Amino acid sequence: MSGVARRSRPAPARATGNRKTQRFATGDSPPESRRVIACLLDDSALLALGQGYPALSGFIIDAAAGRAVLAVPALCLCAAEAQRPGIADHIGALPVDIEPLDLSTTVPVGRLIGDGVDWRIAQAVVAALPSPVHPEGRVVLSVQPVRYHTTPVRPIDPGAID
Repeated sequence: MSGVARRSRPAPARATGNRKTQRFATGDSPPESRRVIACLLDDSALLALGQGYPALSGFIIDAAAGRAVLAVPALCLCAAEAQRPGIADHIGALPVDIEPLDLSTTVPVGRLIGDGVDWRIAQAVVAALPSPVHPEGRVVLSVQPVRYHTTPVRPIDPGAID
């Protein structure tokens, strides 16, 4: 498992392996009705979740039910903790994975920060881009999507979805 801190949780009944590499019995991806969405929560989403933002609470429910895989970049968690001490403990109790800031992530994140991207979202930007593990990239959930306007990432504010 490369660079992702995980808590042990049971895999969905039809899947084998961990959530990052699971293969389904009928092929390489789940049936359309079982498709799992991979999302990242930035600091603004974490703070909103801590205030009971209903649309984000739905994503937590989906993650607990195996319909979503949620991850929190470590820098986003640090930024939220700086604004609301104690929130990291609460987030740690939820069905989310914490994306560590390891060397392979530090280099591109550092470059983005050096180019003027807000440090609070830089790791989310890097984690959202297509990668071998997530060839289609991941969706960033943010209640302040305007902060990403200078990046290639287009986050979604779950509360703005009709």
